[in-house]
Amino acid sequence: MEYAHTNNIAKDDEIMYTALGYIAHLAFMLSKYLQVNLRYRIIPFSSKSFLKDEIKDPNGEYPLYKKEVERDRYEKAIIFLRKNVEQLLFSRELDPTEGAPILARLKALVDAEATWFLTDRDVSTTVAASITIEAPDILLVNGVCKVIEGWLINGKSWMKKP
Repeated sequence: MEYAHTNNIAKDDEIMYTALGYIAHLAFMLSKYLQVNLRYRIIPFSSKSFLKDEIKDPNGEYPLYKKEVERDRYEKAIIFLRKNVEQLLFSRELDPTEGAPILARLKALVDAEATWFLTDRDVSTTVAASITIEAPDILLVNGVCKVIEGWLINGKSWMKKP
């Protein structure tokens, strides 16, 4: 009986690490689309994603998973990811609401960008054509946010401010 419980915990952890990996990948891709150089380098690799602090610890990796990793490095990775998301929000002059979950912050950023894309503006036809192509990408990102949210059954505390 105890063995089955251990398997469920391992499965839940793997889902959590995968969700963190997708969130990191989303932040990474948004930084590329928005042309924002992030303070902490994100290396997206699904459930084995990690961040690097290339200024203070050039050789160190801060994984977004706990398995076989020092707890301190894991917690710093989540803080670094949160700081990167705040940086993305600041780049668009959005309020990085203190204490809000990382995913809620990313969704606010995506919603703001989608609103910007979909509002009427005086733009050239060339730019207007690219907007109609890019708008579905924003809707896809919103869908990804909803999928990740779906994984976070029971309101995992790892998304909240430590």
